[in-house]
Amino acid sequence: GTTQLRRQMLLPFTVDVNIMSYETCRRLGVAIQPYYGEALAAVSGSADLKPLGTAEVEWSFCGQNKPYRSVFYVVRELEADFILGNPTIKQLELPGTDPAIAKRLLALEQQ
Repeated sequence: GTTQLRRQMLLPFTVDVNIMSYETCRRLGVAIQPYYGEALAAVSGSADLKPLGTAEVEWSFCGQNKPYRSVFYVVRELEADFILGNPTIKQLELPGTDPAIAKRLLALEQQ
């Protein structure tokens, strides 16, 4: 079976890719696929992140039963467990599932 962990996921709305910490990936026991691309200029205020690879993970929000499946870049230098990129937030229509997400996204788009 698959391992389930309660982890922190950030939705900064300013990041264009999904990122997962190597430690979280290791604890989940998820296979890492090779990545040969460029470093990610993903998180403002931090150095470019060089992915170790990519991993596909099934996840859900605490208190919600609906599972999602997304591919994440796996990096060592990440303080959060997961960062969900803005394109994925919109693709999965997350603003429609949580009023707080919709409110934050709308406020950001009006700046």
